Amino acid sequence: MPILERRFDKLALAAVLALVVPGLPGFTAEALPPESETAKADIVARILEGGDFELFGEADPGVCLPLLDALRAGGAAVEFVEPIVRAEYYHDEALLPYRAMCPGMEFNRETQLRAHAFIDDISDLPEAEQYYLTEATARHYFGTWNFKLYRVDLDDDPSNGEEYVFYAERYYLRDKLAPFHLRYEEIPRSVDWNDLVHPEDMPGDATFTPGQYTVLDLTHCEYIDRQTIGDPYDYFAGRKEKANNAIILLQGRHYIVQLIKDRPEPLPPARVPYWVHFQWFNDGRFSGSCAFQEKREEK
Repeated sequence: MPILERRFDKLALAAVLALVVPGLPGFTAEALPPESETAKADIVARILEGGDFELFGEADPGVCLPLLDALRAGGAAVEFVEPIVRAEYYHDEALLPYRAMCPGMEFNRETQLRAHAFIDDISDLPEAEQYYLTEATARHYFGTWNFKLYRVDLDDDPSNGEEYVFYAERYYLRDKLAPFHLRYEEIPRSVDWNDLVHPEDMPGDATFTPGQYTVLDLTHCEYIDRQTIGDPYDYFAGRKEKANNAIILLQGRHYIVQLIKDRPEPLPPARVPYWVHFQWFNDGRFSGSCAFQEKREEK
């Protein structure tokens, strides 16, 4: 696919967008993600401190309760896994060696097939026709911010080596996004959407979904499985959001951990209740989870 090479200086673009899109908040330094995963340890400790959490659902207490206890204990019991690559934009040079392993594969893309009045089953069609119909009828989302690539033994199985795990936030629905900073006649017929869909490019009512951890097989160039997470930052409002997440090594196993506020922050001094989620990857999929709900503070 031809690539539309378009690079923007963040500060200059923010100034332009302030004129083009009235009311779009500017970015602030405190809205940006931490530069180190280890820095999240203090965030997690503050959230868990003094909280009374109870196991939710039918998960096995013998499996789940020790996880929460170990996470609360912190210290050497918890290792926050650092990515091998961080990138602000998908075309960042730091990602190029890994993207070159699977030319044409977009790590930050999720394609959701949907029913179509004229298409019942495309599996028997030639590959080229399948590709065309999928492009034309499916929903395509692109992650646009805070890219990270991990190389980690996520399933804790040394026999199959380490997995590549790609992280991105703010997945925008391509179908609903016009490159509004171009006049219609300037829009190229073949568009590289990774140069057009960035949070600072988008109006506030653009359709998006939360971020994801995506397990990739870069030997066979395949998507293995995905785990949706809550975005930890509100890039439009320029403030921290209600969620935190990380890949952690806890008691000898890897987990994706999320700490998510239960509802919009109430007026002080009421304490905001949280959910704590553990998800783990096994046999090629995210197959297990533990969820804890913090008891609400009585008013």
